Amino acid sequence: GAVVDCLSVKVGFRKTAWSAAHGLLLNGVRYPVKGVCCHEDHAGLGVVVPPAVEEYRILRLKSMGVNAIRTAHHAPSESLLDACDRLGLFVMVENRHFDVSEDTLCALRSLVKLARNHPSVLLYCLYNEEPWQEGERGKRIFTRLRDEVRALDPERPVTGSQNTGHDLTPNAAEAHDVIGINYATDKYPEYRLKYPD
Repeated sequence: GAVVDCLSVKVGFRKTAWSAAHGLLLNGVRYPVKGVCCHEDHAGLGVVVPPAVEEYRILRLKSMGVNAIRTAHHAPSESLLDACDRLGLFVMVENRHFDVSEDTLCALRSLVKLARNHPSVLLYCLYNEEPWQEGERGKRIFTRLRDEVRALDPERPVTGSQNTGHDLTPNAAEAHDVIGINYATDKYPEYRLKYPD
């Protein structure tokens, strides 16, 4: 009959959907993503910083018109996600390693548990420009990582930051919920033909 533990979690509510014709829909309305790749280090300060530094960065990015960030190539801090929740920036959280070792799976589970209650988290990114993204091996690795994410957070879509091989069959992008394309902007029309949905 006694309370032995208590956890208070802030939550927010929004409905997101992805459409091949309209991109991101936020609460049913088209919402163009104007994102940046945000590495975890802070020039002159390092990696471990006070929450006020995270908030300052988010406010500066918002002042430039940014409405989303990708946490390249690391798990975000709790204070970064809190600032994004409070200040209204979407986050694509990125997994660092593209393999299915127990260490990687454990880190991925921790990442999802950290992120899944934050309304700012829009997508999980499961790799960044990995050599195995092209081919059957990459597709199998991605599928295994995707299944780990979905076991803990079945609502959010997954992607990968893929820079080559979208036109190959098979490849990891075939298993993405939302296709991630790094750099290859000239390839958008051909990828759109291959992945119309």
